[in-house]
Amino acid sequence: MSSINKRVFALLSVCVILITSGVSYVNWNYSIFSPITYISYLLIGLSFIFTIKKYEIRKYKFGNVVVMLATLPLLSLIPLCIFGSEALTHSVRYFLEPMVLLVYFLLLKKHINSDTIISLFLFWGTIIGCVFILQQIFPENAVFGVFNEKQMIESGLTDNVSQRNDLFRYRLDAFFYVSYFCCFYSWDKLQNKLTISNLVIFVFFLMSIYMYLARQILFIVLLVIITSIFVKKFKLKILLPILLFGYIVYMYSDILFDSLLESAQDDISSDYIRFLSYSFFWDKSTDNPIVFLIGNGHMPDLELNWGNNYGFFASDIGIVGALYYYGVLWIIAYSFMFWKIALYYKQIPQYLLMFFFALFINSILIVPSERPSHMLFLSLSLFLLENQIFLKNENQIQSF
Repeated sequence: MSSINKRVFALLSVCVILITSGVSYVNWNYSIFSPITYISYLLIGLSFIFTIKKYEIRKYKFGNVVVMLATLPLLSLIPLCIFGSEALTHSVRYFLEPMVLLVYFLLLKKHINSDTIISLFLFWGTIIGCVFILQQIFPENAVFGVFNEKQMIESGLTDNVSQRNDLFRYRLDAFFYVSYFCCFYSWDKLQNKLTISNLVIFVFFLMSIYMYLARQILFIVLLVIITSIFVKKFKLKILLPILLFGYIVYMYSDILFDSLLESAQDDISSDYIRFLSYSFFWDKSTDNPIVFLIGNGHMPDLELNWGNNYGFFASDIGIVGALYYYGVLWIIAYSFMFWKIALYYKQIPQYLLMFFFALFINSILIVPSERPSHMLFLSLSLFLLENQIFLKNENQIQSF
C-alpha cells in the first residue's frame, strides 16, 4: 500500500468511535458524547454546503446519489409536522445522521488516497474480530456490545448478554458492514495469491462474521463467496483450501450450525410476526400520497410502543422499513446506486462488487443504512468506487 494519510485515518477513527458509542461500550456517557456526535454531523453538512460546488456533485459518478440519500430524509419533516404525534425534538438526530454520507465528497475534495480508507476498514475489522474472540474467552470482563443495568431493567433481562450456539452474542451490529468488507477483501486477496498469511487473514475475518451469530449475515456472506467462485475465472490452486475449509465445516457442522438452525426452527413465530410487520408498515406507508413519496419519518416513542406491544419493528423489515421511514423517492435513489454499480461492474474490483452485492441482499432483511455507522461505511465504500476506479479511468469511461 502507498502512504496512508494518518491525519484522515485518525479523524475518521474518532468519527467511528463517536457514532458507534465507543464500539457499543457499556459505560458510554451519552450525556457528554451525544451532543458532540450531533455537532459533528452538523459540521459535516455545513462543510459540504460551503466547500462543494454544484459542478463537483455532477462530476462524480455517485455524487447525485449520495446527495439524495443524505437529504431526502429531511423531507419527512413535512409529514411529521402534519401527521406526527410526537415533538420534533424527538426526531432531530434522525435528520442529522444522514449527513455523515457527505463525507464521500469531503474525501474526494481532499484527494485522499484509497489505501487510507482500505486500511481504516481493515483496522476496525481487526479490532472487532479481536473483541469478539477476547470477550468469548473472558466473558466476565466483557464491556462491548453488552447491556447495561438500565437497559436490562427496561427490557426485563436477567443477563447482560444473550447466548446462541453456546456462544455469547455481543451486539456489535454497527460494524457488520466493516466485517463484510474485510471478509470479501481478504477473500479477493486469497483468490489472487494463495499464501498461508492470506488464508489465515481470510479465516480470521470469516470467523468474525460467524461471531455475530446472526443467520442472515452468515448466510449472505457464504452466498456471496460461493457466487464469486462461479462468476470469476476459477483457479485450481484455490481448490485445496476451499476443500479443506469445506471439510472442516462439514466435520464440525453440528457445533457450528446446529444451534443456529434450531433457532431458525424455533423462530417460526417471530418470522410470522415479521410477516405481519411487513403488512403493518406497508399499510402505514401507503396511507396517503405524501407519506408514500417522502416517508413518515422517525417517531421513536410510537415505534417503541409498536415494538414492545406487537413485536413490530420497521428496522427488521428491510426495504419496506425504509419505505416507511423515507418514502419511495429514497428507495428509488438507493436502487439507482445499485443500477450504476451494475452499469460499471467491469471496472470494479471483485471485493467491492461482493460488498455491494451483500448490501443488496441485506436490504431485504434490514433497513438499508439504518445506523449512522452504516451510513459512514457506505459513504467510504462509494468513495473507494469513485476514487479507485472512476477517477483513475475518467478518460476511458464515458460520463453518465
